[in-house]
Amino acid sequence: MSQHPRRLDYRASLRTAATAHGAAVQRVQLAYERWQQAQLRSDSYWTDTAGRAA
Repeated sequence: MSQHPRRLDYRASLRTAATAHGAAVQRVQLAYERWQQAQLRSDSYWTDTAGRAA
């Protein structure tokens, strides 16, 4: 019986997994926002330089 996890163990594992998932989602959203801002800056720079010549 000592090898069978109790319900509290499952809940703790689920809570840990849910917290890790939430943190990962947050990191991905932040990375995407930063990437998008960098793309907009790059597009703006390109438009101000090479884009006008085209």
